[in-house]
Amino acid sequence: AEAPRWRGGAWVGWYRIATSVMLVVAYAKRTAMRAPEWNSSLTLWESAYKLGTERGLVTPHTLQNYATALAWEGEYERAVAVFEMFEAKPKDELGGTIHNCELILSLSYRLAGKLEEATDLLNTMIERMLLNRQEAMAEGGDTTSGQKAMLARAYAVLALCTTHEDTRAAAKLMMKANAIQPDQMVITFSRELDQNMADLSTLSRHLQVLLG
Repeated sequence: AEAPRWRGGAWVGWYRIATSVMLVVAYAKRTAMRAPEWNSSLTLWESAYKLGTERGLVTPHTLQNYATALAWEGEYERAVAVFEMFEAKPKDELGGTIHNCELILSLSYRLAGKLEEATDLLNTMIERMLLNRQEAMAEGGDTTSGQKAMLARAYAVLALCTTHEDTRAAAKLMMKANAIQPDQMVITFSRELDQNMADLSTLSRHLQVLLG
């Protein structure tokens, strides 16, 4: 039988289809191989972090998400280490994510028992955000709702970090946070502060009985 004759256009079309199919198959195989790495946010970003490390470039986006995933999993010491790598990046590479990452870093510091580091970072954040707000108001405007929310959250976390030293100061900081913008996160922190103060009050009563 005579071999089929391929016209130029038909051959090109067939070749493109075959190439596309091979690419899809290769991608599917690669995805299947990496599926175990993608079964959680932590393993996904840990994989991205390791890949970036091997290539000699870990992006701020990867560091941010990897550190956040570590914090959510309770790996506070490791989260702090990765967040500090993020903080060491040039500020112009970090963009508008820096405040959010600093807030999570301060929470990680607190939960890792590094209250001094958390307090220093939060005070720096608050000072910077207040300055930005003053500059905006001097130009006849104000900061955005999102920026106000971030300032309120910073005050709320600072209140939690202050509880062990001065409950009255902690209460004032939390009141300030709620006065700025009481979003769900601030409300959650307020409830945690209330519980901490109740626990401290109970502990104080027990100590008085024991020492009485």
